Amino acid sequence: MNKTTEDIETLWTAVEIAKYLNVSSRQVSERYAMLPGFPKPIRLPSPKGRGLYRWKRNEVINWTESLQIAA
Repeated sequence: MNKTTEDIETLWTAVEIAKYLNVSSRQVSERYAMLPGFPKPIRLPSPKGRGLYRWKRNEVINWTESLQIAA
């Protein structure tokens, strides 16, 4: 797969990660994001001060691929 600059810099929400992993966004936020080795989120500022969490697309994909079991 050829990675473009756009692919590398894309940020995903928990909903987008959930679609990629075929799980619920709640599982992403409460289960996967807490695992050691899962990519650290980027916390964007928000008007309410809670912050908006985003993850680098390429880091999530690399993490997922690292879980592949060798045949």
